[in-house]
Amino acid sequence: MNHSDAEPSLESLIERSAELKRALVDFACSPRFDRRLTAFMLEASGPEGELEESEAVGIIDRFALQHRLSNGKTVLDQFLASRPDLSAADRDMLRGWHDPVEGLFEIRRKDRTAIVLLNLLDDLEYRTYSNMGPHAFRPLPKGGFLYARLVPISPVPGAWLVSGYMSSYPKSGAAQIAQVALKLATRQPELVFRNPEKIEQGWKQMREDRAAFMSSSAPTSWSCHPQKRKTGSMPTTGTASKPRSPRTPSAGGHGMSRT
Repeated sequence: MNHSDAEPSLESLIERSAELKRALVDFACSPRFDRRLTAFMLEASGPEGELEESEAVGIIDRFALQHRLSNGKTVLDQFLASRPDLSAADRDMLRGWHDPVEGLFEIRRKDRTAIVLLNLLDDLEYRTYSNMGPHAFRPLPKGGFLYARLVPISPVPGAWLVSGYMSSYPKSGAAQIAQVALKLATRQPELVFRNPEKIEQGWKQMREDRAAFMSSSAPTSWSCHPQKRKTGSMPTTGTASKPRSPRTPSAGGHGMSRT
């Protein structure tokens, strides 16, 4: 890490992020948190009790960055408190990892050292790097999709880093990826509302829905006698095919290396 007065380069920040991430993961997997991490992973594994490598890496990443301990602090908070030797720049970078961007992304294009991703949930673009280097992106399918978690590279605006494990999906899986993205957005609306425009769209839609409801429910005539139901007029509902869980989107996906 460059400790001079000059601004550190993006390359040096990415290298430093790799060092900090390794130290943080080692801290999260230490005996100090073994019982809590084991319980967290068992809960996340569901009734099957089994996890693929990509899922396990993602769960450890979530545990390290976001899981609240009994004292209300995260493992990341505890790591910061245990490392008074960290510089102010290191601390700023780590604090930015508290709130990762998680979702399904369309691979817009590849540059020499980065890829540009469009988040299918918040409709924002993310210029993304890997602390393993640009070779980590070479296997990604052109025009395909990516399931990943991203953290900012502080203090560089608009620069993001893959955190944890990423899984790629071919362009041919677009229809199922869209289903999984919709399910994710429904279960975790906070992933959508990172975009201020999406928040305004949400409020606008709510106002329009309320106005439509009030208009349609306003009585035009009153009767003391209930109408008879015609025989055979009972409404029926169809059963749609259920998309897979967002935890394991299946569209011919391929696991990628951890970061």
